[in-house]
Formats: sequence, C-alpha cells, structure tokens
Amino acid sequence: MQRSFASRLAILSLFAATPLFAATHPAKAKAKPAKTPKARAVVTHATVTVDGKSIPYTATAGTPTPHNKNPPPPATFFSAPYTKAG
Repeated sequence: MQRSFASRLAILSLFAATPLFAATHPAKAKAKPAKTPKARAVVTHATVTVDGKSIPYTATAGTPTPHNKNPPPPATFFSAPYTKAG
C-alpha cells in the first residue's frame, strides 16, 4: 500500500508541530508542597535462642524524618534496627 507524498507530508507535519504546541501552554497549576510526615516508631521487646543461649533484644521499626532548614524534608525512609538488650 503506497501513501501519497501529500499524506506523508501531513503526518510528518503533525509530529513536527506537536512539541511547538506543547511548549506554548504554561502549566495550569503548581504542585502543592508535600506535607511533612510525622516521625513514628514501634518498639518490640523479644528473646531469641541461639546455640542454647537466650538473647533478649529490642526491635524498633519506624520512619525517622531527616531534618532540613526548609520544610518539607528532602526524603522519608524506613528503618528497623535490632539491638541486644542489657
């Protein structure tokens, strides 16, 4: 199936002109700044047995918030450290 030169030129013109139209329309609304999440932690105390020895430990799961001079914080992350009790 052959396309005429005019139809190819019309299709090519549409693809070439699309970025020009997209660049002329400014963004309608700016994104709202993200809310600062609250730092949360859940602490669990438990015991594990290794080679017959009972080892008490504390597990703290949470979402600490890094501090920055200008809110909102630059990132959020999850941590779950396990520490030997006693």
